[in-house]
Amino acid sequence: MVVLIDGNRFAIPFRTTVRHPYCFKFAKTGRTSEASTAIDYTKAVIVNDPEFIGSVGYVDHLEYMELTSHIRLIVKQFEAFVRNYVKYASDPIKFAYQMEKFDYCTLKYFRKELGLPPLDNR
Repeated sequence: MVVLIDGNRFAIPFRTTVRHPYCFKFAKTGRTSEASTAIDYTKAVIVNDPEFIGSVGYVDHLEYMELTSHIRLIVKQFEAFVRNYVKYASDPIKFAYQMEKFDYCTLKYFRKELGLPPLDNR
């Protein structure tokens, strides 16, 4: 799923196994999966160069129907996730209580795009 937020194009992956709450979990799916299928906010990447956006992908029909009926909610949740990440990354000590949410988040590789200063790697 591709979403434009504050001038950045985010690609948010569909995943077959998600065991955390930082996502939109599908209630209905045609995929054979024991675990929750979801759109995983923690694995989103910024893809501002259109050259790196591939061709149209195919999604499970039931998930697509659920996606289209919840698209506003998903975008709103993801925007909040990104804004909370920026707050956390700006002051990780102050927002240390959110560390679990962002510990394995891929947004840490896009500090420049998110308007964050580079990490001091002494």
